[in-house]
Amino acid sequence: MESLALSVLVVLLAFWLLRLARARLSKFPLPPGPPPRLIIGNLADLPTIKPWITYARWSKTYNSELIHVQALGQNIVIVNGLAAAIEVFEKRAHNFISRPELIMLRLMNWDWNLGLMPYGPRWARHRRIYESTLRKESVMKYEDIQTSKIQDLLQSILETPQHFLRHIQTLTAAFSMAAIYGYDIKSMEDPYVDLADKSVAMLSASIFPGALLVNAFPVLNRLPRWFPGTGFKSFAEECNALTTRMRDEPIANIKRRMAEGTAPACLAVKLFEEHSIKDSPEPVEEIVKDVTASTYAGAADTAHSAIRTAFYCLASHPEVVRKARAEIHHILGTGRLPLPSDQPLLPYLEAVFREVMRFYPAAPLVPRAALEDDVVGGYFIPKGTTVLSNLWAITHDPEMFEDPDEFRPERFLNPDGTLNNDSEDRIFAFGFGRRICPGRHLATSFVWTTIASVISVFDFHPARDEMGNEIPVKTEYTDGLVCHPKAFQCALVPYSKEATSLIDGSLHDVNESYSMGA
Repeated sequence: MESLALSVLVVLLAFWLLRLARARLSKFPLPPGPPPRLIIGNLADLPTIKPWITYARWSKTYNSELIHVQALGQNIVIVNGLAAAIEVFEKRAHNFISRPELIMLRLMNWDWNLGLMPYGPRWARHRRIYESTLRKESVMKYEDIQTSKIQDLLQSILETPQHFLRHIQTLTAAFSMAAIYGYDIKSMEDPYVDLADKSVAMLSASIFPGALLVNAFPVLNRLPRWFPGTGFKSFAEECNALTTRMRDEPIANIKRRMAEGTAPACLAVKLFEEHSIKDSPEPVEEIVKDVTASTYAGAADTAHSAIRTAFYCLASHPEVVRKARAEIHHILGTGRLPLPSDQPLLPYLEAVFREVMRFYPAAPLVPRAALEDDVVGGYFIPKGTTVLSNLWAITHDPEMFEDPDEFRPERFLNPDGTLNNDSEDRIFAFGFGRRICPGRHLATSFVWTTIASVISVFDFHPARDEMGNEIPVKTEYTDGLVCHPKAFQCALVPYSKEATSLIDGSLHDVNESYSMGA
């Protein structure tokens, strides 16, 4: 056992020395960053809590939008500014289009996911499928599902306002499952939703640099299970089983319904009927499994984060709710809820939506990988470097957004109330270049319509404690691949009897009960 451990140590040391030597061969310097230690590099410096905030602070410390760290020989460059992001991810998109090839993704059975897939022919095929089925003009096909599920959200909040956070989570899962698989869920206890939530949570724990040693040194996967430090194998096997079921079971259900002639229109059915997919070198069913599961994994959790952020921002700024509702009533009247097609008519509400998306991006750090050696801004980026797009740093740059920690929709408006240039088709939370979120049009429509509908009928008030004192609206954000506001308290009350009738025409007596997030 001692000889095996010594052999492993020698291999790791040689691997680290080769990477270090190669990075220093260039005549250009690496980007600045914390000084590395022998062998482990900056492993001890990598933050484990909200790393995007620490990385943004490093940019100020070292006066550079590009920051370099090294963990066990793996080069990592963090892109903390808009100018650098455009240079790296848009102007040099051909070199920074890939994702890091992490062995844990394969071990956990997540390597089929388009968002995590390295650049290559398979990624290109799947990306084309996404763009053809989720392009902007196709979003209208999902409008009926959106409005139906949002109506369910409003009704649920009216009936049990104390569970409004749970209702938001149910909304995003229900819309995603209906639009993708034609499957109707009633609660978060649904087995398909439970499978996806558990699998995504395990993925989130294994994706960031330094999260698991085996990602830096794939040779560790060859060690026997009894060897110290190989607990990742059991973790990966558990996730693999969940992810396999997450991909397979909803598709088995929709295939059965297609055979019975009872399948509703949804993304899965559309994909099975696509002639271009049938001509692909991959089996049709495998493509449908990959695309639908990727869509669900990428949509439900990020939409949940965005809508939860919206509720938090609106609860802490009731004056924004009143102003947005006044615009809705002035333009649309009081007799109906807003529809996705109303978005261009409501500039202030659009500013609210864009400020929600800026306030805290659902995925603050997004990884890329350098396909070849490159020089950006006079700094050397070696082939194979993990390049992190720090979307949080970009959306909180005080030179772009004054007082970035404040929720202020007016930053997207001109003095005359029209949208300014900062809001023209640029939401940084969706990413950059050829890796920009392919589902951004559907996400925009869904999140915007949800925000608009809630504002149309509900007032946000502070919750009160047992003594009747107001409870401040405050929260923190979770860590991980996708971040959410933690539970917070507020009161949601229909603003009028007319609002109640928009939610449910059979209900006219509304008890102004205070709600607490669950």
